Amino acid sequence: MNLTAPIVVALDSNVIINFNHAKALGVLAKLPGFSFVAPEEVQNEMMKEKSRDGFALAEARGWLSVVSLDEIEEQRWNLEAKLLIQKGEAACLALARSRGYHVACDEKRKYDRLAVDWIGRERMLNTVGLMVLMIREGLLSVAEADGYLEIWKESRFAVRFRSFQELVGD
Repeated sequence: MNLTAPIVVALDSNVIINFNHAKALGVLAKLPGFSFVAPEEVQNEMMKEKSRDGFALAEARGWLSVVSLDEIEEQRWNLEAKLLIQKGEAACLALARSRGYHVACDEKRKYDRLAVDWIGRERMLNTVGLMVLMIREGLLSVAEADGYLEIWKESRFAVRFRSFQELVGD
């Protein structure tokens, strides 16, 4: 019996889009010890994207849940963050700050600085980091993950390595 609560990760739209392009949202959902949420703001962004069908499927299959910023403090932090970063990222950070969640986002610069300040680097994830976790858990082989690199390259998501083997070691 596992008495440890799962790590809840608020997914930003860029991470959802990357996993959707690779048809890997269902694999991500199998990551042991994790559960995934998306704030309504991310859901709204996704409805404007080509990935909306993938998002709807992920929600319908329970791979991720849509959550609201219910608390006054969450709404205040969301408004504060939106002065610096995009809506979805801001909502994810407000949830993480309030509820102790992790955040998965591929943005840099202003987002990165604010996220480190609000939740600390140890609760920050991104597409590549999630893929490494999936490989280490045996959900994907390095070869399968490397296949996603080509898909991502076509959709303009670039990484600075040639193979996930460089990140997972032996």
